[in-house]
Amino acid sequence: MTAGTQAQSLEAASSRMIRAQSAAATIESHLGSLTEIAAGGLVVAEIAILFGGVISRYVFDRPLVWSDELASTLFLWLAMLGAVIAFRRGEHMRMTACVDMLSGSWRAILDNLAIAAALAFLLLMIWPAYQFASDEIPITTSALQISDVWRAAALPAGIALMIVFAMLRLTRAPSAMAVCLSIGVVVVVVALFWLGTPLFHRLGNLNLLIFFVGVVAATVFAGVPIAFAFGLAIFGYLALASRGEDLSDVKRATTREIARSFVVALPALALQFLIRAAVVEGVATATEVSTIGIVYSAVAGLVVYRRFDWAALRPMLVSTACLSGAILLIIGTATAMAWGLTQSGFSRTLAAAMTGLPGGAVTFMTASIVACFPSPKQSASMRCTTQWW
Repeated sequence: MTAGTQAQSLEAASSRMIRAQSAAATIESHLGSLTEIAAGGLVVAEIAILFGGVISRYVFDRPLVWSDELASTLFLWLAMLGAVIAFRRGEHMRMTACVDMLSGSWRAILDNLAIAAALAFLLLMIWPAYQFASDEIPITTSALQISDVWRAAALPAGIALMIVFAMLRLTRAPSAMAVCLSIGVVVVVVALFWLGTPLFHRLGNLNLLIFFVGVVAATVFAGVPIAFAFGLAIFGYLALASRGEDLSDVKRATTREIARSFVVALPALALQFLIRAAVVEGVATATEVSTIGIVYSAVAGLVVYRRFDWAALRPMLVSTACLSGAILLIIGTATAMAWGLTQSGFSRTLAAAMTGLPGGAVTFMTASIVACFPSPKQSASMRCTTQWW
């Protein structure tokens, strides 16, 4: 092959890659916009349903028996779509302390590795999620009298959308070599763990250290989003056995400024007492009371402060869905990890070891404090190294 032919081949390959990246960007933009619109609409619907339930029950004494059921169904969809938006925006929380210390090429590899590892978890979860939704088809909800698959379908739908966005993000990555290397590393690691299944069966509770300490630490420090790191650890276990802020230019507020700020903040400060009174007096449940806060804030902005940025409404709704999805995904995978620890019998072993410590209650309380609470240095490190992905 001549030099001219090689140059033409490279140019054609580069042109195809650019076209693929452009197509991926277009698809991601359109699909992302549709997802954001749906998530924002769900936030509005949740507010309307829950607040309407409060008004109907407390004002008109005609409770909406279906409001909680519908709200819980829509909330699952909101959580999954919010997780999708967070995934597309790269806003799932991850630890980047180690990643930021590397050079640009290695950082790109680890960034793609984070996407590939998340994609691996999603691919592992899509079939169980589909099976779960299928099992819910014959179940009828008590209030709405509809199939529970309308609620359960949120799981496979959200996972499928995240798979699509993961593939689109990898397609759009500037370096094809970094993408191939990242995918290769994930495939090799998954294959090695799968081949080690017989060994894991013989290790017993040592698997807790391997998966809940080793896998979690390795993936988190490699920059994999925390939710997906937890998910990979619990799935593997179940399947296979900063910088300080410069405040030198900040001036201390005067007494007059503090007093004026206090007066301006009074309507906002009153909200916590309103929420507490609503719960104590039975006006709203713990779930519904959040909508009282939202409506109160909107009224205060329009009537008291006479300022309300309508242009920021859609970004606010989308950000609400995004943050909710990111946090709820962490909570979900962390709950699964806790369940796995309980099923392993580790909690009983730990309880027996703690109660058997010499020195009685004093030793037990001291050991509990040491085990459960990180040092100030560890806490500061976690705050400084945890950021949005």
